[in-house]
Amino acid sequence: MISRPTVDDVYRYRAHIDRAMEELLIDPPQEYLPEILHRLELGLPHEQQHQELLFMDIKHILAQNPLCPAYRDDLSPPPAHEVGELGWHAYPAGVRHIGHDETDKSFAYDNEMGRHRQFVEAFQIADRPVTNGEFLRFMEAGDTTSPIIGFRMAGPRSRRKAGRRRFTGSSGTGSGTTIPWVVWCQWI
Repeated sequence: MISRPTVDDVYRYRAHIDRAMEELLIDPPQEYLPEILHRLELGLPHEQQHQELLFMDIKHILAQNPLCPAYRDDLSPPPAHEVGELGWHAYPAGVRHIGHDETDKSFAYDNEMGRHRQFVEAFQIADRPVTNGEFLRFMEAGDTTSPIIGFRMAGPRSRRKAGRRRFTGSSGTGSGTTIPWVVWCQWI
């Protein structure tokens, strides 16, 4: 049932890869430099994705635990700061071009390729990230069916988790820490 390598195995593998990459990058063979740079540009974001997914898996496992253990409890909350009134940027309905343009030589994943036209309904997006207090008030209101993207969390478990003290930040009042990955967006 256990198919994962041990932590020691992972650290040994990581050290091996780090040494090999360091040797390669100190004095790369010039005839292969364009290919090396291309693979680095793809490989580094790919490895970052692995780390992000591992972190998400750990947090997901902890979230399933009925004892609600924290991932870390040794961090002091950032100081509270006042934020301005929440404003909105409105965007009209229309056809938009989405996807990465193949003629643009900057990095993009293959699933971002294929620039194409897409009809998008009219919407508004908040002019800043949402504070923990704003998010908590939204969750306490119980309207988890609201057409606000990113807030479609269902059931009492989500509301219970949103009400945890460590989640609300230093003040939990609307000032304080923002949740950087949550932006309010609503269809109009």
